[in-house]
Amino acid sequence: MVASEPGVGNFTRPATTLVIVSLTFNAACVQAMVIRGALLSVVLAAGGCANPFLNHYQGTRAPRVSTAHVAILPPQNATLLGTSDFLIETVPGDPEAIAAAEAVGADIVQWDRALLRQETTLHRQSLSGDGFTDGAPGAEATELPVVTEGAWYRIHARFWRSESRGGVNPPAPAE
Repeated sequence: MVASEPGVGNFTRPATTLVIVSLTFNAACVQAMVIRGALLSVVLAAGGCANPFLNHYQGTRAPRVSTAHVAILPPQNATLLGTSDFLIETVPGDPEAIAAAEAVGADIVQWDRALLRQETTLHRQSLSGDGFTDGAPGAEATELPVVTEGAWYRIHARFWRSESRGGVNPPAPAE
């Protein structure tokens, strides 16, 4: 399920839910839930492969580098190739930032995150009609309390290329 976040532009976020439940299900119902959970895991893993640092990159590209690292402070003797700014619910990590740096030809990446908003909501969700009770003898439709938690982060990354790697001159300003 992907929900559009109102007031945040055209950004979308996957809904993160935690189901609080203590019920007894029969064997057929449990087996159906395990199969559906495994299929959902595969779909979510396949959908999460895009690198948000690359998707939002703006700047110059240089020849690819084989190794890059994360810096805390802006480097000296390096050329700023570009930046990546985006809003996201699931914070990427250093591996994604490093992979993006290598792809754009930067050997140094400096990035940070800022929490913009955090929310927790409680609502009731019915299991009837969604397939969990289809054909399971003795199963009954049940309503469960569901807690949905979400947070939005602003990510800002800067990609640098060391002059020792053959720094790239920034493009000339348009006349």
